[in-house]
Amino acid sequence: MTNSPVGPHQALRLVGAASAWVLAPALGWAAVPYFLWSWTLQTYRAAAMALLGYLLVGLLVGAATGLGQGLAMRLVGRPAAGWLLATMVGYGLALPGGLLIGLLFASTMWQLNFGSLLLPLNDPGSVTYYAFPGSLVFAGFLAGVCQWAALRSHFVQPTRAMQALWVLGAWLGIGLGLFVGGTVATRLIGTVAPASGAYGVVWGAAWGSVVGLVSAGVLWILRREARRTKLPAVGGDA
Repeated sequence: MTNSPVGPHQALRLVGAASAWVLAPALGWAAVPYFLWSWTLQTYRAAAMALLGYLLVGLLVGAATGLGQGLAMRLVGRPAAGWLLATMVGYGLALPGGLLIGLLFASTMWQLNFGSLLLPLNDPGSVTYYAFPGSLVFAGFLAGVCQWAALRSHFVQPTRAMQALWVLGAWLGIGLGLFVGGTVATRLIGTVAPASGAYGVVWGAAWGSVVGLVSAGVLWILRREARRTKLPAVGGDA
């Protein structure tokens, strides 16, 4: 590990990289409440259409996150190949995957308790399933799984423990961001329906910021552990 002093130019690059790493997911998640809050499900046909919507929103979040964080990696001399694609695929699976898991669980419990389908196939009934926001957390681990496929190249000898920590961190960031984002939006904007513009944007941006901060913390832990165990990260020490 080197201890050379950090010059002004390098310090500026580090600040820029850190900002891009956190602000990129904040930008992507800012649109999530606006698009998904009012999407309620009353039929399984509507649920099938919602899966497509969740997929598109997931790809949007993944694109914003992947582009910004890929830039952050390049600013500090780390390989960014595959990060955009991995992040887009990860969120493109995580959001509709969470909706599917939530709907299947709710449908199964309804079937066991009442012996009937939770929702009708085509014609709306008396039951409405509110997927947002809890469903976004259920499959959050998929984002981490896909991202690790690109991130593992940053380490000479990546381990399963490192992979598990990254996946859990991605999952935690999404879950924690949901609650922190809502709290921040309520304190700054007030108790307003999240689809009504400012509240939803603040909620989503705070949500994404937490995702970025948690992932940055996990990445710092991974690189520190790699140095401690003599498994250097590609590109040298941070």
